[in-house]
Amino acid sequence: MVILSGLAIQRSIYADPTFGLRFVDIQTTGVLDKDQIVRWSGIKPGTNIFDINLKTVERRLLRRPEVKSVRLTRKMPNRIGLFISERRIFLQAMANEKSTSFWSMDEEGFVIPSASNQIRPHLPVLILPDLIKHPLEIGMQYLDPRFKKAKQLILVIYENNFLRFEDIFYITVMAQDEFEIRLKSGIKIYVKENFDTALKKLSYFQDLFNAPPESIEYIDARFNDVAVKRKKWS
Repeated sequence: MVILSGLAIQRSIYADPTFGLRFVDIQTTGVLDKDQIVRWSGIKPGTNIFDINLKTVERRLLRRPEVKSVRLTRKMPNRIGLFISERRIFLQAMANEKSTSFWSMDEEGFVIPSASNQIRPHLPVLILPDLIKHPLEIGMQYLDPRFKKAKQLILVIYENNFLRFEDIFYITVMAQDEFEIRLKSGIKIYVKENFDTALKKLSYFQDLFNAPPESIEYIDARFNDVAVKRKKWS
């Protein structure tokens, strides 16, 4: 009987083709192509699974702007398990309403690639005027405090049952906590913190949201009483 030392056992395992990588079991929360994920990971078929540095693979994948988090595991004898949480588009940001370009951003403000060069009508469009001078790039995180306020407003809109993003043209950042919601009907709605309270007050005026744009200029919910500015007939 031969008693192997720990080092000898380790060398034996690393030399054993049984542990050569044959499968990468990939799970993802989104639509990333699995072959593309393997290419990004840098994992090579046949590599001994104990010779694969999981932390290095994780860092490679996290460099991709589409990837939010990564979890890797070794599965005996020849598999690597890989779970990826993808960043999802939360809103579309533009410098102004006439802009022909936009940036897709997730809930944390990271700019992520978009599969389409067309605005998605069911997702929020946020106008950030400072993007004219300071355009964004893929992978950047937009850290302006106004983004967090906009996120709060968007989440409140999602929670209500009378105002839908299909009916909203865009939301413009006016000040730190003030926003203009431009409806597709042409009517402007002004809100400020506290957004829950503002939208509750607006719910009593929802019959006006589809009024002819030539009759109503704006609905202002920034103050205690909601003000409705009606256009004068010429």
